[in-house]
Formats: sequence, C-alpha cells, structure tokens
Amino acid sequence: MKRTQARELCMQLVYEMIIKEEYNFTGLDLYVEENPEDLNQQSYMTEVLNHVIEHKSSMDDLIKSYSVDWEFDRIARVDLAILKVGFSELLYMPDVPNHVTINEAVELAKKFGTEHSPSYINGVLGKYHREYQEQDETDNEK
Repeated sequence: MKRTQARELCMQLVYEMIIKEEYNFTGLDLYVEENPEDLNQQSYMTEVLNHVIEHKSSMDDLIKSYSVDWEFDRIARVDLAILKVGFSELLYMPDVPNHVTINEAVELAKKFGTEHSPSYINGVLGKYHREYQEQDETDNEK
C-alpha cells in the first residue's frame, strides 16, 4: 500500500468515526486483521488516527476557526474527515511536507467530496499553512 492509499483509508476511517460518533481504533484493527499483507503503512495510519482521536476537540476548534462563513455542524462529514487527516499531518507529523499534505487533501476532496470541497479544503488548510509559515518566519527573526 502506498502512502496515498493509506491516507485515503485514514480519511475513510475518520469518516466512520464521525458518523458513529465513536473515536477509536476499531476500524483500523479490523482492516489490519482482514489485510495482514498490507502492513507497510500501518504505523503511519496508527499515528494519524491517534492524533485525530487524541486531539479531537482542538482539531474541531481549529477547523471552526479557519472555516470562515461555514457553520461547523453544516460542514460535510467527508470534508471534516479530510480536514482532520490533513491537520493531523500539518500539526503533528513534520516529516510529511506541508505542500504534500494540502495537495493530497485536495485530491481526496476531488474524489470523495462535493464540487465545492476541493476549494474549501484548499482554503482551510492553505490559510492555516500560510499563517503558520508567517508565524514561523516572525519567530525566526527574533
């Protein structure tokens, strides 16, 4: 399994968590049990899902703050799942380049979201990334 496929599976597992309102590793455990040959990306998937579970509230708050003119409860659940996987990488996985995270999230939005999803996902993650970069540059100047 390639990283892109693992990211897609993570998004689907996070989507399931959102729908069921149960944040746990059950979906990943079942996948691993049924696909033991597909374990090369298991540590990546475990890390992403762990961040999504552990930081659920702070990620929700971050999504709310960057979703200008969008009511949180009205954001498509697929878009939420994509954003949670994206923020998991942006916030907690520095080994994944930010531009890769954003590009992959937009591709997931094209594949699974509505016609408006790609621009919404790009806008939210891109705005966070730009502000984070500006903050980083300001900190480095001090």
